[in-house]
Amino acid sequence: MSSVVLIIVGVAAIAWLAVLVAASVRGGDEEVAPNLAPWMSNDEMETRRLDRVLGVSVVLAGFMAVAIPIYFLGETNRQERFVEAFAEESIERGEVLYTEACSSCHGVGAVGGAAAFIDPRTNTPVTWAAPALNDILYRYDEDEAAFWIIYGRQGSPMPAWGLEGGGPYNEQEVDDIINYLRSVQLPQAEVLARIEPSLTAAENLLAGADAQMDSAIADQEQAIADAEAAPALREDADRIREAANNLVDGFPADWDGGPGEEPPLQLDTDGDGLTDAAEEQLPALVDEALEIGLGAYESNLGPISLDPRNPVTDGLTPDLEVAQTAVANLNNAVILVDVIDENFERTIEPLQAGLEALQQTQENRFWEVDVDEVAEATFGGDTDLAQRAVNLYNAYCARCHTSGWSQGPIFMAPIGTGGFGPSLLPPRARIQFQTQDDLQQFLWQGSESGVGYGVNGIGRGYMPGFGSSLSAEDIDLIVDYLWGDTLGGPDLAEAGG
Repeated sequence: MSSVVLIIVGVAAIAWLAVLVAASVRGGDEEVAPNLAPWMSNDEMETRRLDRVLGVSVVLAGFMAVAIPIYFLGETNRQERFVEAFAEESIERGEVLYTEACSSCHGVGAVGGAAAFIDPRTNTPVTWAAPALNDILYRYDEDEAAFWIIYGRQGSPMPAWGLEGGGPYNEQEVDDIINYLRSVQLPQAEVLARIEPSLTAAENLLAGADAQMDSAIADQEQAIADAEAAPALREDADRIREAANNLVDGFPADWDGGPGEEPPLQLDTDGDGLTDAAEEQLPALVDEALEIGLGAYESNLGPISLDPRNPVTDGLTPDLEVAQTAVANLNNAVILVDVIDENFERTIEPLQAGLEALQQTQENRFWEVDVDEVAEATFGGDTDLAQRAVNLYNAYCARCHTSGWSQGPIFMAPIGTGGFGPSLLPPRARIQFQTQDDLQQFLWQGSESGVGYGVNGIGRGYMPGFGSSLSAEDIDLIVDYLWGDTLGGPDLAEAGG
């Protein structure tokens, strides 16, 4: 519709311009200036000219009477197209922002991922399981999801991204991220299809805790050994680093010339920018670094092969690039050795404390759940139901209500003792809610900011609702588990009471 109106307006403008041009041509040459020439008489102005002006006015009025309704008829469609275009642009902007800020942890397409983190109890580096966000709007509404983006989540790798929380993104940018997340939300059938794989993963995670614990203790013991070895390595490490840097810079390995002093001429047979001496001596220096143990401080440091007669020894990477990468890795290793040596006391104490914490956790075995006991006490002896209830809690509740769960079972506190969310140890559920139906309704809907729940509970919007991502039967199993006395084991349940 708008294009038709524009065409009509364009034709009218051209016609009016033609009238003006024709009038100027008909006027011919004038001997008297126009502002001094006699004008039309009253009779002429009030008849022929007036009629012409009125005629033009009628035509224009008719045109406006037709054009405005025609334009109005298309306004609704234009507004709808604008809204759609704005939404599409917002999603595109949101995808860019998500890629920059979120995808490194939550995965491309919001499918979930992992983030590096330091466990606060053991001071050891861990991999934090970052949840998938392509189903987040089944658990939270958009305002609640925006809250997490704006303010982050303390005690986790999730930082604040909104200006109000101290991050870099304004309100429009946060909205763009939410719009992008809305665009990648899975169909509900796919969300429900995730239940069984999630339960299996939760059960397997606990089943592999012993092996994970053994590996973590071994890594911590190795870290302590590396720290203790650093002071003895420092002299040789500094010597190797200095020689390697001299070689890759085009100097002899033992070059110690002062400013302005010219080094001896170095041959470069293959013309690759790396001297023959460097290609002959660097591999040996790297091997020596590995022999004294520098590989423990830089995992990328490994043997290299260089040929002074061939600019690409391995047929893939230029020798110069191989040498520069090896020296960079060597520098990283030696820098770490120097830092550990200079800060030995401050380094070794947290490592030893972390090892002791891991060993204590191995003794406590907080991740273990006596399914037979849960079955007998809560599910009439049905171990299948008990196992499913335990898996449901671990897959959908433990992230918030068991501190350390996202770091792996060996780093978690006793099950149900609380974390980001409150402790759920018995009889918490029976105190907070008068009936199991009340608890079920709360799990179904989640909390709303400022809205009461249970007995004297005031929601903050932190608790997600699971009515769209779990079946009613599974929610009932969680309710039964929380309502019983076996969450956290009998000792903790007794302490909670």
